[in-house]
Amino acid sequence: MTPLEHPGITSLVPRDLNDDGRITGYAFYGHGAEPVTRQPFFWQDGTLQLVPVGWDYTEARCLDDNGNAFGIDLTHDAIVHITPEGLSLTFNDSEINSWTNLIRTTTSGHLIGNNGDAGFVWHQYTGMVQLEDEATGAAAMAADINEAGTVVGTINGNSFVDARACYREDGGEVREIAPELDVRTRSIGIDENNRILFDMYDDYQYSLRYAQLSSTGVEIGPPLVILASSMLEQFRTNEAGDIAGGWRKNDLARIGFRAAGATGLTVLTLDQEYIDVSINGLSESGELYGLLLDENYDTHCFVATAADGVMLMENRVIGHGPLGWAAMVRDINASGQMIVRYDADNSYGQWALLDPASPGDANGDGDVDVTDVLMIIDAWGPRETEAVCGPDMDMDGAVDVYDLLEVLDRFNQ
Repeated sequence: MTPLEHPGITSLVPRDLNDDGRITGYAFYGHGAEPVTRQPFFWQDGTLQLVPVGWDYTEARCLDDNGNAFGIDLTHDAIVHITPEGLSLTFNDSEINSWTNLIRTTTSGHLIGNNGDAGFVWHQYTGMVQLEDEATGAAAMAADINEAGTVVGTINGNSFVDARACYREDGGEVREIAPELDVRTRSIGIDENNRILFDMYDDYQYSLRYAQLSSTGVEIGPPLVILASSMLEQFRTNEAGDIAGGWRKNDLARIGFRAAGATGLTVLTLDQEYIDVSINGLSESGELYGLLLDENYDTHCFVATAADGVMLMENRVIGHGPLGWAAMVRDINASGQMIVRYDADNSYGQWALLDPASPGDANGDGDVDVTDVLMIIDAWGPRETEAVCGPDMDMDGAVDVYDLLEVLDRFNQ
C-alpha cells in the first residue's frame, strides 16, 4: 500500500489509473488557497509530477494508456488536454462546470462525457459533437466508447418511460439501437467486437441483451440475463465482453457474473446478508468493485471475481489495518493495481495505490524470504479477523501450518 501524499498538499485525489500504473487526478491545496486551489498531477512509480497551471481550479479526470489525460478547468469553463509539460484548451463552453462528467478517453484520441443529461464526444480532428436525436433534438447521454470511436448512450436518459438506447459510429448520426422495441431501453457499454450491451424494461421484467453492429446494420440478440424488475439493477461490461453487476432480490443484495460467450449468470454467495449493493466499475481483467450495505447501514468496500467470489477490502491490505468506513475502490487496472480511498484519522481525504501481493509475501516487501517465515512463526495461533493482514495468509482467523506452507512454497522464487 502506497499512500498518495506530498508535502504542502492537503490531499492528492486520484481520478484514473491506466494499465502502466500511471495515475492522474488533482492536488487539492485547501478551499480558497492562492494562487491555485486544484492542480492536475501524474503519479507513477512513487514519483509525483505536478502539471504547471497559471490559474486557480483545474482537475484531471481521465487517462488513456498512452498517458494522455483530460480534465475540467473552471477558470475558463473548459475541457483541457493535460500532459506533464502543461495543458491546452480543447473546448470551452458556459455549460462546462464542476458537475461535467468525463467518462472515458481512448488511445485513438476520442473523449466522451456528459453535461447533465447532454452527452458529447470530442476528437482533435472533428472537434466537439453534441449527442442528440436527429429527429426530435432530444439529448442523448453518453455511456461508453470503444477504440473504433463508436459511442453508445441513451436518448432521454433520465426518463423512466421514454429512454431509448442509441449509438453513434465515428462521424455518423445518433441512431436508436432497437427502435422496434416498444419499451424503455438504455445503453450500458460497448466492447472491442462492436457488441453493445443494453437493458430493457418490459412488463415489470428487467433483461440484458447484446446488439451486434456490422456493416449491414444492427442485430438484436436474445436475453442474456432476466430478472424481476426493481430499481436497483446495475450492470457493467468491459472490452472483452464480460458482464457483471448487482441487484436486490427479496430485499437482499446479489452479485453476478457472465463471462463473454457464456450461457448463464453465475450468482455469487455472500457471507452475510446485505440489503443493498452499489457498483462502481468492472475492470478489463474482470474484477467488479463497489460497496455493500449491511442491515446496520454500514458500507463495506468489496472486489469480486467470478472465480474467487466476493472479497471485502477492510482487512485485505498487508501491513495495514482495516481501511475503515470511508473505504472505496475507484479504479482497477489490468495488472490488478487499485486506487482506493480509506479512513485516515476519521477523514475522507486519504487515497492510496494498492499493488497485488505476491503469494507467500507475508510482510509485503516484494520478496518471499526468511523474514516472512519469521513473521509467520511470531504470529502463530488464533488471530482476530480484523487484525493486520499478512501473517494470516488465507484470512481464516488463524496463523498455522497452511500459512507457513504458502510461504515455503514460494521461498526465494
